Amino acid sequence: MLSQVQLGVAALLVAAALPAAGQERPLAPTPPMGWNSWDCYGSSVTEEEVRRNAEFMAEHLADKGWEYVVVDIRWTVQNPSTRPYNQTDPQFTLDDHGRLVPAPNRFPSSEGGAGFEPLADDVHSLGLKFGIHLMRGMPRAAVEPRWGAPEAGYPIETSAFTTLDVPLTDEGAVWLRDMRGVRKSEASQAYFDSMFRLYASWGVDFVKVDDLNNPYASPGEPNYYRDEIEMLQTAIERCGRPIVLSTSPGPTPLAHADHIASHADLWRVSNDFWDEWGALERQFRQLHLWTPYRSPGHWPDGDMLPLGRLAIRGERGGERSTRFSSDEQRTLMTAWCIAQSPLMFGGDLPTSDPATIALISNSDVLKVNQRGSNARQLLRTANRIVWSSDAPDNVAPGGKYVAVFNLNDTADESFPQRLDPALFDLSAPLEVRDLWTGEEFHVAKGDLASPAPPHGSRLFLVTGDRAASAELGTIAAKPLYTDPVFDGAADPVVVWNPHRERWWMYFTNRRANQPDLPGVSWVHGTPIGIAESDDGGATWTRVGDLRAEGPGVNGEATFWAPEVVTFGGKHHLFLTVVPGVFNDWGHPRRIVHLTSDDLQNWRSQGPLDLASDRVIDACVYPLPDGGYRLWYNNERDRKSIYYADSEDLFNWTDHGEAVGDQSGEGPKVFRWRDAYWMVTDVWDGLAVYRSDDLQSWRRQPENLLRDPGRGDGDRVKGGHPDVVVENDRAYLFYFTHPGRRGSQASDDGPEQRRSLIQVVELTERGGTISCDRDKPTRIRLTPPDSRLSDAKTTRSGVAD
Repeated sequence: MLSQVQLGVAALLVAAALPAAGQERPLAPTPPMGWNSWDCYGSSVTEEEVRRNAEFMAEHLADKGWEYVVVDIRWTVQNPSTRPYNQTDPQFTLDDHGRLVPAPNRFPSSEGGAGFEPLADDVHSLGLKFGIHLMRGMPRAAVEPRWGAPEAGYPIETSAFTTLDVPLTDEGAVWLRDMRGVRKSEASQAYFDSMFRLYASWGVDFVKVDDLNNPYASPGEPNYYRDEIEMLQTAIERCGRPIVLSTSPGPTPLAHADHIASHADLWRVSNDFWDEWGALERQFRQLHLWTPYRSPGHWPDGDMLPLGRLAIRGERGGERSTRFSSDEQRTLMTAWCIAQSPLMFGGDLPTSDPATIALISNSDVLKVNQRGSNARQLLRTANRIVWSSDAPDNVAPGGKYVAVFNLNDTADESFPQRLDPALFDLSAPLEVRDLWTGEEFHVAKGDLASPAPPHGSRLFLVTGDRAASAELGTIAAKPLYTDPVFDGAADPVVVWNPHRERWWMYFTNRRANQPDLPGVSWVHGTPIGIAESDDGGATWTRVGDLRAEGPGVNGEATFWAPEVVTFGGKHHLFLTVVPGVFNDWGHPRRIVHLTSDDLQNWRSQGPLDLASDRVIDACVYPLPDGGYRLWYNNERDRKSIYYADSEDLFNWTDHGEAVGDQSGEGPKVFRWRDAYWMVTDVWDGLAVYRSDDLQSWRRQPENLLRDPGRGDGDRVKGGHPDVVVENDRAYLFYFTHPGRRGSQASDDGPEQRRSLIQVVELTERGGTISCDRDKPTRIRLTPPDSRLSDAKTTRSGVAD
């Protein structure tokens, strides 16, 4: 049975934007730009080929910012092969301390123990920087005699250890058995330290370390090697030379986002990326998900650019020019630049065609990658994606870089031809520069014309007046929040945390991405997750799980539907608790009351005595004449909404049915526009009720969120909401199952189980509430007035 505490909110507050420990400034203040040998030469690149690419870069690209020359995998093997790797009789090259050194038959300048120093010196003399690839762990050739290791192992330099003292774990990468995994220990760190001292002495500036994520992991197997990442980072700190650390492959698990952002300079967001449109389209989502962790010195990496002449001796496909069309190539560069991904060219530079070199030489476009800030996806529909970032003041004060992408496969009138500049906080008149063509034009009024061909894109620099709507807040991300651990966020409740001075979102977290869970067991077995926003609710990042103890929660496996309110300076949580993990719905459920002084640590006051043994989804609101009312779903009575009253939040008297005209769950009550409102999830959107006295409720004819939207993850009905009232505005937070649509809607796989959080602003007219889920939602939640001791820090604003 799973514990309700997994990630610990106290550890939640690692800031992704902080430099790696021990570093005063980022080693990679801008996304690294360079060339990597993998896409064109696989595991068999030679010194001559590296030199040719370095010389070409120095002559044609260095003045545009391209600077790294990286020798990829297996430079130590004397008899490599590609398609597949030579794993039968590879001949590794090691020094007297068991460290990998270049194969001299491929890198002649390394003869006599010189290592990569002569090649690195020559790269440096060109005004460039030099990098190498490593695999995670300890070389088998350093510990296993059948791979050539001495029976006694190798002595680890400047230590009393040998390589046999290093504790080994797994068998290394499933796709390449050159290495053994390493457990953290004094001997392990000594080996890593000696390795990086050697590579620093050669003049290495950049190290890409592979197999630090395992995209092929089965359930229960490690998919992220935290200890080895920490040892690598420690070794770099001690080596005496600044070395940029890049981790590979991907996807790096988002659950470890804070850790990787504080220990590496760049990290992969996907498995190997190749020249196929489907792969490029998938990268948009990955780059978007990593937006909260992107900052100077910390760069989510979309992988190498498979452009130009590829696979001369590469691992994927035959020798070719990139399979991307010219429009797709421009889309690739536009996407990587606006999202500020590292730019590592994968083709052979000297033999790539002039059009490719021109593509990667556009200074205006590269400036978006190197000088932009606050890069984020603004909009995604079925066929269009829009990103923006802020241009630096010395380029265009107040200006925006804006990228538009057409996902359609063929020319289609459904692709919007114009773009409202309010989406990126500007209004006409506009001055616009097309960064690919150099064309400049003026928009006197209205929208920006932004047509793009199928699989194509546009990239603009736009200046203009600040849009009046920008004063209403920042456009909320869409989706607003996707949980990196289980990909199953639902049932949100949004509160102000005065202790952190941030907005917090508590949510039910289902195990959507765990394969082969029978029945409905995937909605069981998890604690309540917590996300945090420092920008008034527009973007959210995961900070941990709720911590709870006491009667009714100790040892229980499943928590659902949190309700968090604050009265009199005390925080109260009303939590649905399921005593176990079950394959069906036919089991008891109860609502437990907990209290906290800090919103982090909760102590149970015990279960509530309500109408039945199957009650869920609490909602609490203060009564105008004193006392409190709790609404909940009584599953024993047709899933009707019941209510109970209390004078003190601890002792409750049940009064039976409050709303029973239809089944529903997840009631939320709030006051707005001189009325009380209740919204409930009726599995056909959200039913809306209005009341003048919190006793008699009138249902409006139209459900909210019944009709699917067009936005990313929003093309289905919405469910189980929360509402936050901000002065005269009200925001509806809700969840969707984005995979439950089309011909596969009734399937029961990870795509149908996954859920995410969205937000939309409500409107009220003539006593009826509605919302436009396709309109960008501007949000800027502000702290409740701390002078009011009974201010609710949830949906309802200040109590009457």
